[in-house]
Order: sequence, then structure tokens, then C-alpha cells
Amino acid sequence: SDVLAADLTRLGMPEARKKALKSAAAAALADPMLFQPLATIEETVERLRAVPGIGDWTAHYIALRAAREPDAFPASDVGLLRGATTSGLPRPSPAELLKRAERWRPFRAYAAEHLWAADAALEPKRAS
Repeated sequence: SDVLAADLTRLGMPEARKKALKSAAAAALADPMLFQPLATIEETVERLRAVPGIGDWTAHYIALRAAREPDAFPASDVGLLRGATTSGLPRPSPAELLKRAERWRPFRAYAAEHLWAADAALEPKRAS
């Protein structure tokens, strides 16, 4: 309820993101189980995507962090895509990474954590 009443203009975020944040807050108030996992990752993501302003990446990220869904995998995340780049091969597309991630089921969230760590390890090299 605090988010719904808050003036978010000082956060400096795009209007669409502010609307999505307020939609998510309203949905969470209406459904206290919103951030709980359902029987499958697909059902959990579908429920989250029903919230106005929540797309696939955000739904998977919420499923990974808030719902602790072990198979959540936000394949379009730039950190995952960079982390999946190996041996000088070009960065995969989100569709290519999602296809590669099929073999990591039902624990793709753990692979996501590994890819984010691999990306973070490359950060100093990208800055130079």
C-alpha cells in the first residue's frame, strides 16, 4: 500500500516502469500469493505476466528472486548473454541461450547465477 500511495517521480525512472511498479504493488495486495511458485515455472511466469507492465524478463526475474523458482531463467538478460559468451564466440541471442539452457532444467536459475558471476568476472576486462 505504501508503494501505491508513494510519489515515484523522484526516482527518475521511466513512466512505464512506475506504472508497472504500482501495478505489481496493487496485484500483490489483491493476491498475497502472487510471489509464491505455482506447480510449474510456466504457470508462475504466466501469472506474473498477467500483471500490467510485467514482461517475460521481469516475470522470470521475480520468479527467480521472490518466488525462489529453481527453473526461472530470464534469457534476454544482457548479463546472462555476456556471461554465456565463451572462447571468443559471438554473444548468443536470447533464443539461442534459451535453447542451450534446456539441458539445465529444472535448475536453470542456478545456471543464471553462474552466468551472472561469469559476466561480473569479465567486467574489469571490458572496462580496459
